[in-house]
Amino acid sequence: MAAYGWDDDFHQAGWRNSTSFTSDDEDEDVDESCENELVFHPLATAEMNLPANDKNDGDIGPLPAWRSSRARLSIIDELKDLSSPVHKLQTVDAKREYCYEKFAKQWTKSKFNGYWKTIWKNYTNKTQDFVVKKTTKSAEVEPWTSRKKKSVGWMLLYRICMDDNVKMATRQLWESAEQFKCYPYADFEQYHKDMVEYTTNRKAQLKVEEADFLHDKKLFPRKERTSRGDKFWDTHRASQYLHYDIKIGAILNMKPSDVQKTRPEYLEFSPLYFRKAYFKEIHKQLTGPLSLMTQTGSLQ
Repeated sequence: MAAYGWDDDFHQAGWRNSTSFTSDDEDEDVDESCENELVFHPLATAEMNLPANDKNDGDIGPLPAWRSSRARLSIIDELKDLSSPVHKLQTVDAKREYCYEKFAKQWTKSKFNGYWKTIWKNYTNKTQDFVVKKTTKSAEVEPWTSRKKKSVGWMLLYRICMDDNVKMATRQLWESAEQFKCYPYADFEQYHKDMVEYTTNRKAQLKVEEADFLHDKKLFPRKERTSRGDKFWDTHRASQYLHYDIKIGAILNMKPSDVQKTRPEYLEFSPLYFRKAYFKEIHKQLTGPLSLMTQTGSLQ
């Protein structure tokens, strides 16, 4: 009987030579035409058709390298899962035995003990596969203010404090918007105190500047029309009407040319002049002191 050196490869793949089913006494009765016939191993069929996730290390072929083995990855996932039964075991030896019996029985005990020491060392030191990514909330929050930039919270608080019609306590302000709540309340309390002082001084400065402006205005009275022959928009009744129409939404989704036809006061201005006044009023109302809070829904 000839021996085939590649017969072992067929055994691993689920195939074997047909002559292996016969005994030495039956060799003489075997038809030589069937000597090389291959018979498929029925038990190997079930193993080869297993899904990749259902195969254990060593089910088919030799054991893989430990680092790329399914057993190692399963143990790491088990330790990462805080609800796993392994964390209910009191001693490290008990945890090791649990992981060995559940995931790594294909390996010898002596080899697995060495692998376990490395895994447990990384687990306790939070290194390698157990590194915890630091994603603290404070790291995501922009600084309240810096030399180059003011935070969104700073600008929002500035607009609120500049508006004399808004009266809110510090705690109420902090709870009203996410732009404030992302900072600790103790810090925001100091931010609010500094902002009140800053805006108080700013309002006083604006009053002085406004008084100077009114004084100069009397010395140099305005003419009846602009240099282009248009009436002055800010003192005309059309500006008040436009402010009201936009506020109540009466001219929502209308073109400036169509809006101008709704009132005779609007027609006293040229189409280009009215168009600029129209968009300027919309921008003014959208960027009011509380617009940012109302648009984002952060005002409670």
